[in-house]
Amino acid sequence: MGGKKQPYLFTLADGSLFAFAGLWEEWAGEDGEVIESCAILTTEANALVRPAHDRMPVIVRRFIDR
Repeated sequence: MGGKKQPYLFTLADGSLFAFAGLWEEWAGEDGEVIESCAILTTEANALVRPAHDRMPVIVRRFIDR
């Protein structure tokens, strides 16, 4: 800990679009205040990401029915 963080840029090899899998919820707190929350789902890193981190976002590829 205490080390400087290194930013990384990851893209798909073919340059296509992708999205992260996530959860979103809107709920009311005890005082009635509406709260929006979200989370990105993660998984074990693949071989390309593993040198940078042990986890990575779950990637959802774009599906086009042709």
